[in-house]
Amino acid sequence: ATAIAIDGSERVVFSNTNRPQFHLAFSNNDNSNVGTANGTLYKITYTQAITNVGTCVADAGGGTYHTFTAPIAGLYLFYTSHYTSNYTSDQTKISAYLIVDDDSGDNFSLQSWSAGHETTLSASTTHSIYLTAGQTVASFMSMLDANATSNTFQIYRNKNLSYFGGILIG
Repeated sequence: ATAIAIDGSERVVFSNTNRPQFHLAFSNNDNSNVGTANGTLYKITYTQAITNVGTCVADAGGGTYHTFTAPIAGLYLFYTSHYTSNYTSDQTKISAYLIVDDDSGDNFSLQSWSAGHETTLSASTTHSIYLTAGQTVASFMSMLDANATSNTFQIYRNKNLSYFGGILIG
């Protein structure tokens, strides 16, 4: 049996209600250091798997999660959002990245940058990506402060503001 079919009206029909989907977030409600504000990419590790249908996100150790692995080939919709606070600069931008196969030399990234001039910054991105079975996607963030590239920045670990998820859509 197949999990996805096309009916007579050319609509996608999911015959398997257990299609792969996940939503990662934080069980904390605090700030945590990520890295320096020099534009370096940092993989975000989440403390809570709110949804994990198809066990497409494995425990990375100690109840933490960061990488989605496609259990089957298909078109997936991914989203991520990062929120940072307690940072003040007039030359700052923050980014949200979705990186496919970040451990391989053939990786590619989808990104969104957001400029900030206040104490709180956020960046989010949503993309549909066709994956073959076994390909991975992870959520990354970076901050670039033209005035202070050695400053440390933090992510606000709140499940409503910083998260990463996805679902098989076709």
